[in-house]
Amino acid sequence: MKNRIKKFFVFISSVVMVFTMGTSVYASEEDNVQVGKTDEGYIYQANEKTVEYLEDVDGYFFENVTKDKVTEEFDKAFGVYGQNNLYVATEKEVSPEFIKKSKSVLNEKNVECFGVEPRNYRKSYTLNSSMKGPAGQNIRVYWVVEMNMTTVTHQGKEYAMFVSFSAKSNFSLETNSYVQASGTGSPVYSITNSGATMSVRQMIQLETANTVSADLSVGFEWVQISAGTGSSVYLRSKTTLCSASVTLPIINIIM
Repeated sequence: MKNRIKKFFVFISSVVMVFTMGTSVYASEEDNVQVGKTDEGYIYQANEKTVEYLEDVDGYFFENVTKDKVTEEFDKAFGVYGQNNLYVATEKEVSPEFIKKSKSVLNEKNVECFGVEPRNYRKSYTLNSSMKGPAGQNIRVYWVVEMNMTTVTHQGKEYAMFVSFSAKSNFSLETNSYVQASGTGSPVYSITNSGATMSVRQMIQLETANTVSADLSVGFEWVQISAGTGSSVYLRSKTTLCSASVTLPIINIIM
């Protein structure tokens, strides 16, 4: 066991050395955080902790950071709206793509698992936006993203090793008063700003699921498309660009 522990910490030290010798390295004066550009992406280090954003797999590799710390900071960043609890994912619940990515990263980083199989978790978050309803009210629009996490346990502590996010293909509404119309496009998800920002944008068009009064004073974003019974009508919105973003808590995770 002593040899395994030594191997584990030698690996951590080697990563730090590569980081300090790499190109485009700079430090944050405020938090004394070192940030560098590597061949694989961007690396952040402070307090003997490391987060590395790997552009080719669109995921994050962690060192000396516990599972609970990662989850706590992501919870704060996304907010509690629409979250579920972090749970151990079964083999069927974890996508083959994530398993492939995770195994590849842990292998390339020479992660020592100490004879214990890595564990995979899942947790959903939402990115939130809104668009104007017929009477000027806000209609909440949201996109669900799944956080997939691989952990390794050592000496009773469970450490986050790799995290990536997968996004569901379309937006959702918190009300069933509207349905998607033909002008809706496909969502575009991206991680930018050296791995520190997640965002989504989508052209969305809605129609009322039920008729509304023809006497309703509606905003210019909505038009009548057909008549219902009596003095009721169906309405359709203009196509609207909706977007949302979240600053990922990379610095907080290593502080």
